[in-house]
Amino acid sequence: MHTGPSKFWLMRCNDKVPHNGSSNDWRLKKIADHRSTFLLQTDISCSTAWPRHNRQYGAPTALVSNQKCNETPSLRLHACSMKHPKGFTLIELMVALSIIAILTALAAPSLKRLIQSTTMSSNVNTFLADMRYARSESIRRGGGVVMCRSDAPEAPSPACGTGSGPGGNGWVSGWIIFYDQDGTGNRTVTSTDPVLRVQAALTQLDSVVQTTGGSSTKIIFTATGRLKNMSSGMMTLQFGGDKFTSDLQRTVCISIGGQARIAGDGIATCG
Repeated sequence: MHTGPSKFWLMRCNDKVPHNGSSNDWRLKKIADHRSTFLLQTDISCSTAWPRHNRQYGAPTALVSNQKCNETPSLRLHACSMKHPKGFTLIELMVALSIIAILTALAAPSLKRLIQSTTMSSNVNTFLADMRYARSESIRRGGGVVMCRSDAPEAPSPACGTGSGPGGNGWVSGWIIFYDQDGTGNRTVTSTDPVLRVQAALTQLDSVVQTTGGSSTKIIFTATGRLKNMSSGMMTLQFGGDKFTSDLQRTVCISIGGQARIAGDGIATCG
């Protein structure tokens, strides 16, 4: 057995290492960058020493140190490669922000229209649902159920409003449904008529006004579900004001029989 010093080689990361199955195998940990180099310092038996001219497993690039054989084996791995920087550069970040800004500008009008359309549908459906409820309660109770606009529907004792409401915007202030026990067709703050349902102000709509037919503040149902305060024709309510385009506005028609329907957009009629 050769007892000369073992050799320490400067190796490239992709160089192969001889493996002979002995306890003195070389074990290397690869570094990500295949162009980087490392120092492998290990003691091995002289019988497995790797001569400088051996090209079978990849030639070492330089002899860097000598050490006597048969010393306590040790393995030291010194990484010589530079770590790749992580994250984004300023230019990459600016490009990404520019793309996001462009996409947002393109999507904003469509998103606004979608929100307005959803808002309109939700509020119109709420009004129609309360209309159906008031009509069914009037039939069940034998008449005397009133749905009226209120300036303060969530007050401890809500009252029916008069006129077209705050700012002339009509039913957006909210409404109440009550059972008219005293037969006056109205409810004041001192009334004892039981309140059946309360709808708070429609803050996302700018206008719900009556354009034709009957009272602009009250819808009174009889025992048969008909409208008591309208003798003929059709009551028309327009949902949505200047903040909504005409194709997003809705026209609601209420017949003398107490049934409500959506006629179409803001330019539709109840004919």
